[in-house]
Amino acid sequence: MLYEEYIHLHPVMASWYSSETVNPNLEPLFCAGFQGIELAFIILSEFISDPRVYVVKRPRVDLITLDIQHQMELMAEICDGELEDDRDLYSRNQVSSLTQDFPFEGHPPTTADQNISKAQQSPALNLVITALTNTYPDLSTFEKQSMKKTVRNITGTFQTSFGEWTVGVGMEEQLSALRVIVGLKPLSVEFGRRYLDYALLVKPGVMCDTKKDYVHNEDFFFRSVHLGTECWAFIAIRRLESAEEQISKYGHWHNAAAHITSASHILNYLGDHVMMLTSMVLRDYLQLKVEIEGTSGEGSSSVRRLKPKIKTLYNPFISTLLRLKEGGDKEQEEKYNLDASKLTDVQEQELIMGLYNNPNKMPELYAYAKALEAIESGLLGGFYYKHFCLASNVIGTQAKGTMNKSVGALKKGYEVGVFQNLDVVRSELGKQMDHELVRYKGRIMDEIEANGESFKLLREQNGLPEPQQCPTRTPASGGCPFGFGNSSESSPPTTPQPPLPHHRTATPAGKPCSHFEGIRRKLYSNSRVPTFFSDACKEMNGGVINTISFLDHAWGKTPPQALVAAAKRQYALYDKGNTAWDVIFGDIIPESIGHVKRVLNVRGDSSVEFGHNSHELVSRLLSIKMERLIGKNVGSGLIGKISGGVKPMRILTTDTEFYSFTRQMNRLSEIPGGGDSIIIEVVPIEPLNTFEERFVEKANVAGAGEWEWDMVYVSQCVYSTQETIALDLGKFNKDITSGLKARNNEECFVVIDGYHGFGAIPTDLSEFENVFYVSGMLKHVGSGANACFLVIPRMKVDLIKPIFTGWLADLSVLGAESKGLSMGSKVGWMEGFSLMGGTPSFAPCLMVFVEVMRKWQENNITVKGVHAHVISLHDQFMFGLGVIKVELGGLGVWGNQVPLIEASVRSHTLTFLMDQPETSKDVVEKMMKFADIEIDSRKIYVRIGFGFNHHEEDVERLLAGVREVIIATKN
Repeated sequence: MLYEEYIHLHPVMASWYSSETVNPNLEPLFCAGFQGIELAFIILSEFISDPRVYVVKRPRVDLITLDIQHQMELMAEICDGELEDDRDLYSRNQVSSLTQDFPFEGHPPTTADQNISKAQQSPALNLVITALTNTYPDLSTFEKQSMKKTVRNITGTFQTSFGEWTVGVGMEEQLSALRVIVGLKPLSVEFGRRYLDYALLVKPGVMCDTKKDYVHNEDFFFRSVHLGTECWAFIAIRRLESAEEQISKYGHWHNAAAHITSASHILNYLGDHVMMLTSMVLRDYLQLKVEIEGTSGEGSSSVRRLKPKIKTLYNPFISTLLRLKEGGDKEQEEKYNLDASKLTDVQEQELIMGLYNNPNKMPELYAYAKALEAIESGLLGGFYYKHFCLASNVIGTQAKGTMNKSVGALKKGYEVGVFQNLDVVRSELGKQMDHELVRYKGRIMDEIEANGESFKLLREQNGLPEPQQCPTRTPASGGCPFGFGNSSESSPPTTPQPPLPHHRTATPAGKPCSHFEGIRRKLYSNSRVPTFFSDACKEMNGGVINTISFLDHAWGKTPPQALVAAAKRQYALYDKGNTAWDVIFGDIIPESIGHVKRVLNVRGDSSVEFGHNSHELVSRLLSIKMERLIGKNVGSGLIGKISGGVKPMRILTTDTEFYSFTRQMNRLSEIPGGGDSIIIEVVPIEPLNTFEERFVEKANVAGAGEWEWDMVYVSQCVYSTQETIALDLGKFNKDITSGLKARNNEECFVVIDGYHGFGAIPTDLSEFENVFYVSGMLKHVGSGANACFLVIPRMKVDLIKPIFTGWLADLSVLGAESKGLSMGSKVGWMEGFSLMGGTPSFAPCLMVFVEVMRKWQENNITVKGVHAHVISLHDQFMFGLGVIKVELGGLGVWGNQVPLIEASVRSHTLTFLMDQPETSKDVVEKMMKFADIEIDSRKIYVRIGFGFNHHEEDVERLLAGVREVIIATKN
């Protein structure tokens, strides 16, 4: 009430409902809209005449000029659109338009005679004429040019908006007078033209009456902007009501959509309209603010009606979608209105998805849905958000407004959407399209990167190679190994025959399809990485790095965009403080678990736990089995000798496990009494062709109640030669676990170490009921060197109670209902955390892992696809070796290669045996010297690791280095 009295709303509002036409559908809108224009003209006159010497007039005059232009354009849109739709509301044969000849049935009132003086009906424009007449002669040349632009813009927009009408508005002569004052050619005002009875229709005097005496300099401007808001909020609501009418009476969804879109334009305008108040002089406004405490625009009933009114537009939309889906009749509308009100969000989203997926089937409803999106954007982004910006700009984000509410509270208005299900469906449809069209992802950008002049210059300046064009032919093996096109699973030959000596280029027997190759290259491109990251690389590395790493562990295997995204997320979490833990435990870890399970096809009932490295997790697993060995009487070492009939701990493993596990076994054997308490059985991996048989046979020796295995530990791929030793992991698992079960040894911990298999070799754990799978995340998923995971079978979850533990193994002690931890309290466990210790530091690595996996999912990348790419590089490399062998008469130090195994389970690293460790070191150094290629060695093994990040041209460079090393070591 106070607000309405303060801005003089009541007499203005009364004038909207004082109708002069037979069917007053448009008249109230016409009245309110032109009253808004009248008010803006009054503000313009005030700005021109403002006596304050400290006010720069031009920015304020420019703002109100744009406001007047915007209102004129809206009035033209409303009048033309509303009159066109009138034929549906009243008479199908009637064509109502201000562009037809007057008089016509139901026409608005015009002046009694056709005198040109009737084009001078705006009292507000008289104020502008007076203000300009008094001030223009004293303006500087620059100021006169600015004012001339103002008049030209206003009069030009007037003619553009209303010039086609066959009846004049009623202010043409006044606008012409303004042009004459500033030296412009007057408007051509036709003598004898008919004019609307502007004074009767608009009642402009009501607006002049609001210009009463006021004490504060910004008072009239402040309340006039709010009064103008009321005029257009009234029009917006009427447009929304007419949209509802178009649907309920006529079923015209297109007309309804047009009215809603028109209302959205008004809301966007109102956002700019209120932003004019940012031009107030802050000191002058603050003096006013003190005295108007207790009222604000929040008191506007029209503004409060906007959001509820907009929400009602959704109901008939959903009801109609439901009716059309079920094939119901229009006469059953009430039934479907009721049924639609009972739908869940998911059910509504399914209906909307059907429309968004098939806009061609229901174009009217699709246009209506887009209009709902437009009105939502207009309300939230145009109106609510601009109000927040206004308050922030005028009084600051930390302040409180005249209603004693904080400016920050205004954020709530625009942060939550009006039509949430529309938003969800748009997101889901985008995901669907990304998945379906993944082969085209970034195609246009890739072409620009390849052919754009700026990129060519960048490559020349930095000495970068030209981008390779993806091959268009399909693999010779008959299909695309990545799931595009032919789905043949046949592998290319692993021992291609060398061509004639003069063929220098190594050409593999098969190549990946061009679609997937383009996606893969883009994944490892730096073109979409912020320049400050690439600049930092140059700065820290002393320039552009040309080295290519062919290692079994290449940091470069992390897609650059994933690394940047993870870095951003980590930076943001540092700013959250302690609540970052909620994100880590509630978001990052659960998502990481989901990705691990998806990549390995883990059984749904299995558990996944994370740690910092494999050794940490395996050591805690070992400690579970050691518990029974720790008696009351401890001998000279950590573990006492067997006493009281305690059976020794037995571990079965191989002679080629990773250093940490091997070292741990050696240390346990060294403990006094360890030889009796802990028995470690070792199965050599050589000869490899009989390894699985020999290992399974040894595992099945236990039983008969005499002794049991406590742990069986074996690597999927061994670290030294990078060979896969469990060629058929599924059968290997079944042979071991079934044998243990037959001998009542199911409590044994069977552990598969997949460090070199995870993310590289297609691995399916869906049948692994009683086997652990442990892996780090550094290698083939490129997530950093401080994270690993352990897959725990369901039947072992309750046994995971390690001796060495920390607070993180039971997060419940931090809960408000918990008494916490104290000496003597029971040690609890929480699934998913039982193997953890203290505060974890693997979150950054998991963030990278999550981003890498998201990229994989976005681009339809699977382990099968990664492996297929690497095998194609193996074939290219082996083919190239054949070429070199023919050309040079031998392969020199590269002549003794570890035999290749079946491609489907082959490790990604190719290994070559040297005569001594010194030779291995020398070969590694020469590859770096001659080709700037980084490889590595372990004792007599030289290892070349291929990854998903490597390109065919990288392999050509690798072969060139191999060739140079052969030549150098021959001399």
